[in-house]
Amino acid sequence: MKKSFKKSIVTIVAAGLMAVSLLACGGSDESKKETTTAKTESNTNTASNDGYAFTVNGKSVYINEDMETVLADLGKEQSYFESESCAFQGLDKTYTYASYVICTYPKDSKDYVLSINLKDDLVETAEGIAIGASKDDVVAKYSDAEVSDTAVIASKGSMKINFVLENDKVTGITYISK
Repeated sequence: MKKSFKKSIVTIVAAGLMAVSLLACGGSDESKKETTTAKTESNTNTASNDGYAFTVNGKSVYINEDMETVLADLGKEQSYFESESCAFQGLDKTYTYASYVICTYPKDSKDYVLSINLKDDLVETAEGIAIGASKDDVVAKYSDAEVSDTAVIASKGSMKINFVLENDKVTGITYISK
């Protein structure tokens, strides 16, 4: 699969996530239109260490983990975006790195990891799945996952990984809270 095609698919998935978040926010306030993440009421302020970890540079990142700790380990992002949260008091923040994006939500004067979106095949899940992997490879690694023609959704603890499929190949990977 060509790298530009993969980036196009990731962009489409990201646009879909933004559209869902905008619908969740409602209203016409311009600041709400910039929101880039969808929220669920089940978010907590403790890391979901019972779920799947995204490991990069030897650091495991979990959904609902304190972003201050993550930033200390991962270093400076390539780009940063924030907007008024439509689900919480404060700002939603998006940290973009070369091969992945981490979105946060505010709670109790801190920011917590809401989602992790893998952008290319230079990073992979802890179980060894990257963009471009086959549907069969995903199902073999995540045997209890829900499987359809367009997605494989693996759940563990209080989080899940969503593998977007096109022609039985992974075109997007997102870690999110249940």
